[in-house]
Amino acid sequence: MTGMIWVSSQMSVSTSYLTGVALPMLLIGTGLGLALSPLTASSIIGVEHRDAGAASGLVNVAHQLGGSFGFAVLVAVFAAANSTTLTGGALFTHRIASTFTVGSELLVVTFGLVMVFIVRPFNRKSAAEKPVANRLDHLETEDA
Repeated sequence: MTGMIWVSSQMSVSTSYLTGVALPMLLIGTGLGLALSPLTASSIIGVEHRDAGAASGLVNVAHQLGGSFGFAVLVAVFAAANSTTLTGGALFTHRIASTFTVGSELLVVTFGLVMVFIVRPFNRKSAAEKPVANRLDHLETEDA
């Protein structure tokens, strides 16, 4: 998310490749590498062993559909980002900056949705299960 915001805020006709594209893309790639595997693995936690293959397939389908839908939205943003005063390279840069800005906004919205609908309920569920586990530990120590 930080890399996307960096790209969208630095994009101009005079932006150098190193600071305007290469470093933010390196940050984006690192973030994806660090986040995608744990998120994919966590998506099948709690699934019964016999259903793990189907759950994994569903996660992969969601990745593919999400990527395709997101790309379609960003292509539409690029095509719609017109300006009556810009031409040539300046217009192209404006379209790219608009696309990265919308992509950054979508990432922020998605992060908020994940925190509200996935992380918060999971934390509540974990907190509710903790006292039960503590009570079971207490019973095991009494039996010994």
